[in-house]
Amino acid sequence: RALIDQAQAHASTVMPGFTHLQVAQPISFGHHMLAYEAMFARDDERLRDARVRVNRLPLGAAALAGTSYPIDRQRVANSLGFDGLCENSLDAVSDRDFAIEFTAAAALIMTHISRLSEELILWMTSRYGFIKLPDRFCTGSSIMPQKKNPDVPELARGKTGRVFGHLMALLTLMKGQPLAYNKDNQEDKEPLFDTVDTVLDTLRAFSEMIAGMEPQPQAMRRPWRVLPRQPIWPTTWSRGACPFEMPMRQWRLRFEPLLIRAAGSRSSQLSNSRLLAL
Repeated sequence: RALIDQAQAHASTVMPGFTHLQVAQPISFGHHMLAYEAMFARDDERLRDARVRVNRLPLGAAALAGTSYPIDRQRVANSLGFDGLCENSLDAVSDRDFAIEFTAAAALIMTHISRLSEELILWMTSRYGFIKLPDRFCTGSSIMPQKKNPDVPELARGKTGRVFGHLMALLTLMKGQPLAYNKDNQEDKEPLFDTVDTVLDTLRAFSEMIAGMEPQPQAMRRPWRVLPRQPIWPTTWSRGACPFEMPMRQWRLRFEPLLIRAAGSRSSQLSNSRLLAL
């Protein structure tokens, strides 16, 4: 909702679009915001889809081979709002797919948050100046009071690695386990619960931050001139620069005489293509 509100408010705000971090084509700031809305919409779909498989009642599996108590599993599932039943008792007690699948979806959420964080960090720099973030999401410097550092995006970018680590921990936990339950599985709680807390806290902070973000249209419309091509001879030639980076005329003026002398008596018959091949 915060991204959509920004997109509606700045549908006509022109900004440069980038590929390879090079200026490419003009776009609108609203269009850029909706790209992230599309990412988070897919994340929402993944979580809803995962719930279909996660929301199964394991009651009755007991230790691993079921129970002799006369329970009505379907009635309990309906009463508690489960979408279905775990059909195999060994799988029910040893399965951790629900934790892995959720954490995988959470890792993608954090990937998208991290990508957005990286852009906010770039846009906050004086070289860009595309946005201003609310002061409560930034900090200053102890020795440079003119600085306004985007702390929340930087912290979120760092938290992404934390969730990635939890996903890898759960996958590693399960990869070599035979059926059915093993004590290893008690290690599933910490990465799962911390993933939930990390994602929820990060999303809450980002929702408020995006809602309070102030785009700077004048900075976005500032001309982005292409820097003139810098000559690479002779200073950078010694550092391994390729001669073909130079304009062809400059290349021929500098290297053709050397090639002709090296070719000896057949120098007069050498064509331009042969010179290039040499």
